[in-house]
Amino acid sequence: MRKIPGFKALDQFSFNGGECFLSGLPPSGQVPVFPDWLVDRYGLRDKTFGLLDERVASYGGLRVPCHAVVKKASDLLEEQVREAFEKGYAGLKSLSEHELFLWAGKLVMALVYREFETAAALQPAGTPLDVSPVLLAKLSNLQLLMQSLFRPVEFENFTPWSLLVVELEDEAFPKDDFRYQDEVNTLIFSMEGNGAGVIACLQDNGENLRYNRQLLQAIQGKKLQRIQFAELCARFYYSGYLFNRVPQYLTYPPRNAGEPLAIESMPLQSGAATGSIFDNWDNKVYAQVLETFWKPWNISRFEILKDPQKPLSYLFAE
Repeated sequence: MRKIPGFKALDQFSFNGGECFLSGLPPSGQVPVFPDWLVDRYGLRDKTFGLLDERVASYGGLRVPCHAVVKKASDLLEEQVREAFEKGYAGLKSLSEHELFLWAGKLVMALVYREFETAAALQPAGTPLDVSPVLLAKLSNLQLLMQSLFRPVEFENFTPWSLLVVELEDEAFPKDDFRYQDEVNTLIFSMEGNGAGVIACLQDNGENLRYNRQLLQAIQGKKLQRIQFAELCARFYYSGYLFNRVPQYLTYPPRNAGEPLAIESMPLQSGAATGSIFDNWDNKVYAQVLETFWKPWNISRFEILKDPQKPLSYLFAE
């Protein structure tokens, strides 16, 4: 990666609260991981959120350091998303994919920083965090793409994400209920609230949308029941797990003030990375994922795989 003015790469972070969670620059204050408007709307401030190391923290207590420029852009984005969210599915659908990507990516990066900050505090002084190179590469890529929150950035002939917004049946999902989930290793985000469901694969160059195109055609224009949205999430989380590439990005820093940072993606089939970009689908593994998402309905893996060649589905139910 070429040196980018006003940017500190993630692998140079100390995770001691002394750098902005997105830019790496000195912070001017803190921002909440989960936005205040969302926390207050759903009464989440004192509710607990599970962290990666099996500890818990309150939604309202999670905060990260933030540079003034990043905070200004973050506050503006939160206001746009808040206004859209209040209008339900139609409001969220009116947001651009880029805005939703930035909102989801900001939340995920803030959670990652908070997790790493806690882990760093438990390490002996000067000891680097033990993070897998693949995960660090993915997170560094996401940090790079997130620069478009607060500075001019152009994505050269590619879209970094797969993103969809679906409408949920009102009676199937109360408007005063909210659910959130993410998976850091595959950088997938999903949420349900106010009659809408959102799924975002934050770093796949749109491949998960293409992989699941038959499913998306089948549900196009339909309102989904809650159990159907859970199945949709399971399919995307599993296809995200099968996606076997870490995109490689080239950066072209601006030569003059006001010019954008240009980011270009290398072909996913380049170099030694040949063959299918998705590993083979395994119904047994998929059933494990689906069982997790269908836990509220107590549907077991055995029931899902009564027909091993055709797992139980409420999306494709006749």
